Formats: sequence, structure tokens, C-alpha cells
Amino acid sequence: MRNDDFGHDDYRSGYLDYEEINRIVAQKMTGCILWMVVGLLVSGISGFLVMTNVEIMSLIFGTNLYYVLFFVELGLVFMFSMMLMKASVGALRGMFLLYAVLNGITLSIIGYIYTGESIIYVFLGTVVYYACLAAYGYLTRDNLGRYLPYVMAGLIALIVVSLLNIFMKNDYFYWIMSYAGVIIFSAFTAIDMNIIRHRLTDYAMEDNTMLDRIQIAGALNLYLDFINLFLYLLRLFGKKR
Repeated sequence: MRNDDFGHDDYRSGYLDYEEINRIVAQKMTGCILWMVVGLLVSGISGFLVMTNVEIMSLIFGTNLYYVLFFVELGLVFMFSMMLMKASVGALRGMFLLYAVLNGITLSIIGYIYTGESIIYVFLGTVVYYACLAAYGYLTRDNLGRYLPYVMAGLIALIVVSLLNIFMKNDYFYWIMSYAGVIIFSAFTAIDMNIIRHRLTDYAMEDNTMLDRIQIAGALNLYLDFINLFLYLLRLFGKKR
């Protein structure tokens, strides 16, 4: 995903014209999106392989292994954030791909909850909707990062209510949270895309390693935005078996 055209001499020259900065940002942004797509493909493949193997499905979802995988996923995201400026870019990419594999395994359960046809339709709809949100976040001249604290507050509230509803099992709250989840992760998609572009622009004159770190970190954020948006849309429009 690195472009050898961007040597250290270019960055250390102390000046890059506007067109060159835009070229660097566009190329790194493309790489960021490609890594996100790779992550989705890895999750899809790992999820499909697990879903089509009854023995593995029974092992994962019939025992406590599912909860182990879930906490390993959380640990990976935490480790990724902690090691973002310390680990090598290759290690960060490895953590991202490992997370994508584990997430695909844990999400394979949706194949037994929803019909395959509805999963495909919702997935394709999510792709189109997500692409529109991402395009807006990238192209707008507004700094969407200023809205991040409000969206984060909404996410925290969503998590708290979701945890409470595990015990309450209230259908009314279930549907409210589903719509709220779509709104929140729609906002996250546009905001994250906007933030990534601004960060790449700000660090365009730094060395290529810094840009690669921003690229893979951005890919993880966009991946998480897509997955969560897809899951909430599936709750609203998916057809259960």
C-alpha cells in the first residue's frame, strides 16, 4: 500500500505545493479505503467458513469460546490504540487483519438469525448508503470533527441503554436503539472520513511512516463504522428466519 514515489527527500524539502499535497492525501485516502475493504472481505470469508461448518459453530456458540473471542477483539482494539505510535506499520496491519478475522467469526451468527437474501440486500444497501456518507465527509469543506464529542456522547448513551435492555428486554427500546444506532454510525462515517482527510493533509509533509499509521488507523475506524451501520440496518430491515 506504500508508494515508493514519496521518498524522504520530498517530505524534508520543507515545502510541498497544493497539488502535491492533494495527490498525497488522495493516494493515502485510497489506500485507507482499500484496507477497509480488505478487512471487510477477510471478515466475510472467515464468517462464511465458520457459518458453513456445523462443528465449528457448535464449538464457538455452544461454549464460552464466543465470549473469549469477544474479549480478545476488545483487547486487540485497545492494543491497537495504545501501540499506534509505537508498533511498526506492519504490526498494526497485522492486528487489523487479525481483528477482522475474529470479528467475522463472531458475526457469523447472523447467518442463523437472518435469511441469506435479507443479509445480501441489507449489505448492498449499506454499501450504497455508506459510500454517500463517506463521500460527503471527504468532499465537504466543513470541519466535521467538531461534532465528534456529541456523537461520542450519543454512542455512550446507546451502549448504556443497550446494556440495560439486556435485562429489561423492552421491544420499544430495541427499535429506538436500532434507529439511534443508524443515526450515530451514519454521523461517525462522515466525521471519521473527514477527520482522516484532515489528518493526512496536516501530516502530508511528515515521513511516509506517519501517513501509513494514519492510513491503517483510519481503515480500522471506517471498518468499524461500516460493520456497526450494517448491523443496525440489519436489525431494522433484515428478515429473521
